[in-house]
Amino acid sequence: MAGRVVFTADGHSPLGSAKRFAPLRRSFCKSWRNDKWRDLLLTFWFWLADGAAFLDVPMGEGAAMRLMLPPIIFEAAFGIDTPDDATPLDDEEDSEDSEGATDDESSDDEPEYLDDE
Repeated sequence: MAGRVVFTADGHSPLGSAKRFAPLRRSFCKSWRNDKWRDLLLTFWFWLADGAAFLDVPMGEGAAMRLMLPPIIFEAAFGIDTPDDATPLDDEEDSEDSEGATDDESSDDEPEYLDDE
């Protein structure tokens, strides 16, 4: 399944052409991140299943794929920090020690070169 955003005036008929949709989608959804898309997709699946624990997706001639709702969620011990994950440091000294550089050393604007060794 792939998520799509469609703009309508009546909740049924899409507005205009695909060329008109592209700028609308980019401006309307530009701040949406993975967590927003995940929540929308899970909500849509729940709605499709009418609140049931499974969603049967027809695959042709008497065959269906059964999706468990909510799906199994995995958590990794690594990932990308988001602003919500950030924790403030206790004091200024911890900040300098943890970054490995002080104000006297090179700034963040200068590139760092690493040896392959």
